[in-house]
Amino acid sequence: MSILGMRQWSMGGAYQFVLAAAEVPSYANSGGSGNRSSLITITTDATMAGSGGIAVMIDGAQTDSAWFASGQSGKYVKFDFGAGNYKAISEIKWYQDSAVSQGSWVLDGSNDDANWVPISDSFTLGTSATTTIPVAYNAGKGYRYYRLLQVSGTTSSSPYIREVEFKIAAAPQANDNNSAVPSYLNPGGTGDRSASITVTSTFTAGSGSTLSNLVDGGFGLNSTDSLEIPGSQSNQTITFDFGVGASKIITGYAFWQNPGGSQGTWKLRASNDNSNWTDVGAAETLGGVFRQVSKSASANTTGYRYYQLFQTSGFTTTTPWNQEIQFEIAA
Repeated sequence: MSILGMRQWSMGGAYQFVLAAAEVPSYANSGGSGNRSSLITITTDATMAGSGGIAVMIDGAQTDSAWFASGQSGKYVKFDFGAGNYKAISEIKWYQDSAVSQGSWVLDGSNDDANWVPISDSFTLGTSATTTIPVAYNAGKGYRYYRLLQVSGTTSSSPYIREVEFKIAAAPQANDNNSAVPSYLNPGGTGDRSASITVTSTFTAGSGSTLSNLVDGGFGLNSTDSLEIPGSQSNQTITFDFGVGASKIITGYAFWQNPGGSQGTWKLRASNDNSNWTDVGAAETLGGVFRQVSKSASANTTGYRYYQLFQTSGFTTTTPWNQEIQFEIAA
């Protein structure tokens, strides 16, 4: 729960948060815009050129002359708000002097700089001089660290990078470590879960890959870390069994694949006997982006042993490696 807001149940039983005035996010709040060099530590593993390096992104100026070295992939830009500062952010703006793509990126949050929570779909950075990045904002969850992670494509040396701004809540937030509230940080949410989750399907994995690769914590584009789904399939299922006695509340998931080909339309459903199923999420396209964060099951408040992705229409494709699925889950 945040310090100034109240967490309550909606009439439909879903988690919702009532925001106090100080919690309403704004670019005008402290840390949002202007010179924040004393508030935020910014780092990157990308090679920079020009004057000032990556630190120019938080100095409040739109006239800096720094840029990425061209052709880099798999890089990050990380923002540390400091010990004890758990910030809730609902939107980010990235400024550069011209519209040149820097590749596809995702946004993650963390409180220990090791375990990362997916809080955005993948997006192309730099398709306009100002890239607006929507965040899966939740007033009850704050993070000390935010990270822009490049998942595809390469950087460009053409544009000057100017500034990054945050639409941020003024009030400090409780960190995302309450096991009673669904979180990707809870057990079963992310990392190697192959010992606790059994994955089965109605199709046979291709190219020597295995279904357990979806929950092994690995992201390599190969048959050791990823799953190949055979193409032109319909009416398929992927089932996740959390084990005897398990009762897990799942309210969302993040699905990773590379490259981003669609697998048709699927929905998330749940069961306690692997026979009678209850829909907990709406039908939506699976894949099509490098990382897809689904919130369609956000109203679910019931625990189940089994969860299943059920294909309702369309066809699968072998083109992408299906790397990982992560769950927003109550412990």
